[in-house]
Amino acid sequence: MPSRRDIILNQCRALRTAVQADISAQTFDADDVHFGPYNDLLRAAQEEYPTDPMLAQMETMPDANLKIWGTPFRPAMVMPGDLPSRTQLGHLNRLIARLELLVETAARPTTALTAPSKPFASTATRDAEDDSGFEYDVAFSFAGTERQVAEAIATAVREAGFKVFYDRFFEAQLWGEDLARYFDKVYRKDARFAVIFVSEEYKNRIWTTHEFRSALARAVQERGRPYILPVEIERVDLEGLPDTVKVISASEYAPAQIADLLIAKLMAEW
Repeated sequence: MPSRRDIILNQCRALRTAVQADISAQTFDADDVHFGPYNDLLRAAQEEYPTDPMLAQMETMPDANLKIWGTPFRPAMVMPGDLPSRTQLGHLNRLIARLELLVETAARPTTALTAPSKPFASTATRDAEDDSGFEYDVAFSFAGTERQVAEAIATAVREAGFKVFYDRFFEAQLWGEDLARYFDKVYRKDARFAVIFVSEEYKNRIWTTHEFRSALARAVQERGRPYILPVEIERVDLEGLPDTVKVISASEYAPAQIADLLIAKLMAEW
């Protein structure tokens, strides 16, 4: 017989699948359908782990963190129509992913959750508290033909409170710099992850080749720990990227969904 923890986790996964299906199908007129089940799952998790501080914090997010999760999630405060429906569903999807992660972690004997969770902190607070040693949580490398997709994902991740290197976010800083040296440092040293957008254009352009070589050099230093996160725009044999590395296909996931996956990855690796 499955434990209550297993039931909560299975229902979280099923609910997240339903929310993602509505986002993909652009079924935004039924967003309120998912809030009741989420509230029930949150209450069940809090009852199962009453001393877990992070689960308790799920219901009391401060107003300063609205850009991270979209709402200070009290059931009585979140009403259908308060936010644009796609935005509302996207934030709900992240909440469910966060709840799932906390329930999985709560069952493990660890003291790691006794301190406040960094993804709930504001960007300014995280800059002060971050001891990861990295300038950026993630750096984006792409050909100009993929700029629109890259910018949509980078913007969503930045709005979730993470530190993102995307060239247009740093135009003033880049002005006058030796870009060959600057970009080498970003992709080889400064980022916790590098997202690359794999395409024929990416393979053939000079600057993306330079960025990818820097990212590969860093990947070698990681000794098997994931560093390069490929987004496949089109199927291309990119020399140096093993066929066994898991990719996310842009033909299967919308930019908003890829952003959600990346945010979940960054939270899980925090």
